[in-house]
Formats: sequence, structure tokens, C-alpha cells
Amino acid sequence: MNIWSILLKNLANPTGPCGILSPTLVFTINRNLTLAIPTETDTLINDYIESNDLAYIYALHRSASRVIEEACCKIVFDNYSSEKDFLGIIVENLEYFPEITNLVDFHVLANDLYQVAEASCWCDEDFDIPHNMHILGLIAYAIQEKIETSDFSQSDIADAFLHSLAIGNPEHYDSEAIVYMLSRKTDCEDAVDKWIPYLQKMAIKFQEYSPEQFSNYKTAAEIMRIAQYAEIGNVPNLIELICETIVISPPPALTPDESESINKCFATPFPLFRSDFALNHLRQKLSDYLIKAQAWLEHALINQSYSNWNGDAETLKLAITAVSSSFIFGCHRLGGNGFDEKIKNAAIKHLITVQHPSASWWTHDSWLKYFAIEITAISIHALHSSQPFGWTTACRRASKWLLSEQDAYGQWYEIAPNLSAYLTVLVLDALELAKDGTQVTFKLPDPASDSEDENTSQSDSNKTTNKPSKKQKPATVTKKSRKPLVKPDYLNDAVFLIHSDRNISFVQKNNSKRLNFGHKGRAYKLLLLMAAKQSPTSKEVKDLVCTAGTKPNQAVRDINNSISKKIRAAGFSNVKLNTEFISYCQDFGCYNSLIPVKSIDDYDREYLKDSEEIINDAYGNTSWDN
Repeated sequence: MNIWSILLKNLANPTGPCGILSPTLVFTINRNLTLAIPTETDTLINDYIESNDLAYIYALHRSASRVIEEACCKIVFDNYSSEKDFLGIIVENLEYFPEITNLVDFHVLANDLYQVAEASCWCDEDFDIPHNMHILGLIAYAIQEKIETSDFSQSDIADAFLHSLAIGNPEHYDSEAIVYMLSRKTDCEDAVDKWIPYLQKMAIKFQEYSPEQFSNYKTAAEIMRIAQYAEIGNVPNLIELICETIVISPPPALTPDESESINKCFATPFPLFRSDFALNHLRQKLSDYLIKAQAWLEHALINQSYSNWNGDAETLKLAITAVSSSFIFGCHRLGGNGFDEKIKNAAIKHLITVQHPSASWWTHDSWLKYFAIEITAISIHALHSSQPFGWTTACRRASKWLLSEQDAYGQWYEIAPNLSAYLTVLVLDALELAKDGTQVTFKLPDPASDSEDENTSQSDSNKTTNKPSKKQKPATVTKKSRKPLVKPDYLNDAVFLIHSDRNISFVQKNNSKRLNFGHKGRAYKLLLLMAAKQSPTSKEVKDLVCTAGTKPNQAVRDINNSISKKIRAAGFSNVKLNTEFISYCQDFGCYNSLIPVKSIDDYDREYLKDSEEIINDAYGNTSWDN
């Protein structure tokens, strides 16, 4: 049985894929089971592939895939009237590749497909594949073989896959590809022109929707993102139409006898939070969703209202993960003002604690494994936006898992291959965020500009408030220099490392030991303050670790003694008792640490460089990071 028979029979099977076929399935054609092709034709095919860049032959591969798949669908479902229907499919998908006419005659191929459909010969296991159909299949097979066997990096094939969608025939959801290319400043103005008619068609289609019908957040986000990035302003009232039509539903209330409603929890407006246009035009609707999601999470995480839920516990856990990720990321994108920090922290803690040992956010025995890639990428977005203790460790592990899920075709896809562009761009953004990068397809806050504004404001303020009067001599300001702390040799290369599980390690020369301070103890609290503030004031130390009648210097002295004993007990006998790890600087009125106090995230980033190494091992030193 040849590949054409397999595809057609699968489509005809009521339990089969019904037209949703992965690109790699479409081209598993075997040369040995098909017609013999003249050597000169085979040479022409290979020469054509070798003479074009990767993105171009990718686009040809995908377009040929659509011809085969759509033709098979027309044949099986009897959705044709003449050979013109087949010619329309061929021209629509292959018109951007004029050179291919040297290898495939479009009119003859259309006639061949029509004859196969009329004769119903495809039902026979040994039906003969018409010559032009076979040539098209061989072109696609040769392209796939080149993609899968050549020494391309993962970044090369991911970029080429998305570039091919951007320059190819516009399709639903593929516009994420052109958003990605434009965000990387790729020159694709010709491709943008092809997407304008697509958006005009979408505008007409939207007018047919009712508010109850339209709740597809991916579709709305897709249109808003391409309209923004491609700077398309001549589509009449399309954005306004979306804003009027879209309904953003809150997470449904869960009761023991309504387990089916939990599936609706996974339909969050997360894609809209990735659209800068949506943040401006749908701010009120998105804010309303966050308020309701906050109340839902309060029931789920704070009040434990769903602890007696009769449904699958893993599904409930993942539903909370989906809502938590959307809530955390949404609060960050909208500014976070007015939302309950206690609930937000509970949602963050949930994400950190439920990460699967595989490093993804799913469990292998759940039907939701089909959404593992998407929910993992979304969780990375949420953790990056909040950056709690342990976020880089969690995201670094998740990145490694995501990279392992990229297929040989260069894409990421799960249950619906037609969403592969959306999912691939989502994952690439997640990988960038996991290494704290900035080259993503949505706007990140610019801390440098905030700092400049603050400095400018402070400078202007100084000009007005500190200007001396004519009768007053300006005060003489003596600039103080920081008094250096004298660190003994036995503390060289030492660092305190704060873990996300409320523990602290003493690390020196690749030797790390946990000190097992209680997280409610004074030593833990003070080191945590040193990591957060670097140089806390005497008042801050007093408020945190001093009991009634105890002065800060007394409390810090006792804490230093406790730390010294813990370190020596852990095996670092070279460390002397009563070492003054934390001391008061009289000149500056603050406390300083003798050795660095870092979170696990800072340590990973500055000492181990694991986050970059994982990505670079897979992608090499390419333009991926440029």
C-alpha cells in the first residue's frame, strides 16, 4: 500500500484524523513503493532543493503538503465538481514557486486528481499514482530528507519553519509566524502585503459572529498581534469589532457534581495578555477577568474549597495551574495594581511546587498530556514575570524539556497541527524568557528607561530644592567613601546561597552544605534581608530580628555566632568561631555582609551559567541570541 492510499483511507475512516494530519505524516512517502522516476528528474529535484535557502524549501514543502492533504479531502468527502476545484488548490498553494512548473505541470496534475476521484481507484491498495502526483510527492520527500538529515541547528530549523509560514500562503493561526519574523526585524515586507487580504476576510467573518459564538482568544490575539506588528491600519474597524464581540469568560465554579466544567478552566485569555493591542483595547474586560480569576484562586488555593472535589485530582491541579499562570502573567502585563498579593503569592507557590519531575507541568497519566507543551510554556511566562525564588531553576529545567519536544520538522505541536505556528512562537518566547532574555514577541518593561526618568526627576528636584539663597552659603558636603570590609583568607570564594525551599547553604570551592536554619529563625530572616536589601539599615534589622529590649548590634552578634557554629558543624573547620559575617558600617548607617548572599537564581545565573549553557548546547552560537 502506498502513501496516497494510506492518506485517503485514513480520511475515509470515521475514527481517523478527519483531515487533521501532521506535516511529517503527509510526507512519509517511500520511494521504493512508487513509480520509477528518470534519473534526470531526480537530479533536477535535488538541484532545485540545493539551490534555494532553507526557508524557501520549507515553504514549498508545506505548500505541497496542503495540496496533497486538501486534494485527499476533496476526493474522500466528494467535495468537488470538476478538475478546476483541484487546480484551484494547486495554484493557491504553489503560485509562489514559479520554478516548480519545470517539474510539475499544474493543469495535468489537476486532471490526474480529478480522474482518480472519478474512478474511485484510490480504494484499491495497488492503484497507480499519476506521474505528476508522484513528482510532487518526491519533491516533498526530498525536502523532508534534507531537513531531517542535514546538520542544521535547532534554531535554524525553527526559524526556517516560521519564515516559510510567513512567506507562504496565509492560513489561519499561521500569522504568528510573521509576528515572530517582524519581532526579529526580519525583512519580509512582501509577505506583509499578502496578509492584508487575509485580515480583510477575517473582518467580514467577524461580522457574522455573535458574542456567544466568539470566545476564541487565540483568534482574537492572532489578529491583534499581526495588525500591530505589520502596522496594518486599513482594515476597517476590525480591532473595534473584536472588542465589541469578544466575551472573556471567568473560570467556572467547580462543584463535586459538575466535573465536566473543569475543562473550561483551560480556556484562559492568556493569548490576549501577549498582545500589546489587547492590553490597550480590552483592558477593562481583561481586568474583569483577573478579578474573577483572583476570586476563583482564593477558593482553590487559600480556602481549599475544591479539596472534596470528586473529579480527577491531577486534572484539578492542572486547571489551577492554567488559571494561576494566566492570572500571574496578566497581573504583570496590566500593572498588577489592586490585586491581592497573598493570592498572587499562593498562585506562584503553586506553580513552583507542582512542576512535574520531567520538568514540564503535566503528569503522564493525564489526558492533558496533549497540552503539556503549551501549559509548560505558559508557566515559564508567569514565573519570569513574577521572578520568585527558584524561578530560574524551574524555568531552566522546563527549557531543557521543551527543547527535547521539538520535532525534526523544527516545530512544536500537540493535538492540533494547525496550531503549530502559535505553539512554536509561544515556546520560543518561553525559551528566551527562561534565560531572562528580551527578544520576545510582546513588549517587556524597560527598567533602564524607568531608572532614567527617576534620575532625571531627582536631578530636576535637586535643581530647585537645593539651590542656595543669596544670603545663605551652600553647605559643604563631604563625600563619604565606602569603608572596605576586611575578609579573612579562610572565606575566599565563599557565598551564602538561599534556596526556594527556605533553606540556606554555605558554598565554598565547589563544596556546598545546607545549614538547616529554621525559616522562622533570626539567622534565616537576616540573611534573606541581606539578599534582598544588600545594605539594610539599623531600623530594618531591628524590626526584623530584635525582640523587646534587644539592640540590633546584640542580635547581629548572636546571629554571627550561630552562623559560625552551623558552618563548622557542616564540616568547614577552617571557619573560625565568632566570625563577623554581618557587621555595621558606621559611615553609611547600614549593615553589610562579609561574603555574598545570593538567591539560587542569582547563583545559577552568575556562577553556573546553566541557563545559557542549556540553550547554547542546543542552538550553538547563532543569531538566536542576537
